[in-house]
Amino acid sequence: RGQGNVRWPLLPTIARMSNIDFQDTTSQNMEDGIFYHSSWEILEDSLLNKFKKYSFPFINIIPKYKIEWLILAQHHGLPTRFLDWTTNPLKGLFFAVENPKDKKNGVVWAFKPTVYFDDLSKIYKKKKGGIDILAAYYPDHLNARIIAQESCFTYFPFPTKPVKIPPMEAIDPYSNVIMKLFKFIVLSGCKKTIKKDLSKLGITHRTLFPDLDGLSISIRREYGLLW
Repeated sequence: RGQGNVRWPLLPTIARMSNIDFQDTTSQNMEDGIFYHSSWEILEDSLLNKFKKYSFPFINIIPKYKIEWLILAQHHGLPTRFLDWTTNPLKGLFFAVENPKDKKNGVVWAFKPTVYFDDLSKIYKKKKGGIDILAAYYPDHLNARIIAQESCFTYFPFPTKPVKIPPMEAIDPYSNVIMKLFKFIVLSGCKKTIKKDLSKLGITHRTLFPDLDGLSISIRREYGLLW
């Protein structure tokens, strides 16, 4: 997994939402912009239900299970309990150098799980929505981005209490799943050269995001219009 800033923790996007707090009821404080939820599960369901409600005109294949909905939503920017990885180290490196003008060091993480899953839907259904371990997950080819990015994921269990989700690099909460976790620093001064080399190998926004958004970002990067 590549990240443009070495200081960013290995956390799913839902755990990085800065405007979330927990209390006994679900509500929003309009003055301070904070959303209050009674649990991580209720927050997740709230986000996903809204995504489902408005997404149908834009998808060709309707997901069957909640896990599939979460993956689809994840790839389109909705905060979920999934963290994106790739089985291709060069594609992981691309995301560490994606913005060559960024002056912060990047990082590439490599993760070797003790076990991985090809199908979480049956487990998810059997446990009624709760998988209590960090799970390495290789999904079906649900969309073009998963194929292009050679995607896999880590599925984070939610704490039973409304407390912060621990990052993967903490290791101890996930020691039964993490066999090895490696960290490779990418110096900021090397980003531009590495990105050019990856482009020669066909690893660009246009190939990793095979849609009009990816094409536009690739062109903007090429002409120095995105930073």
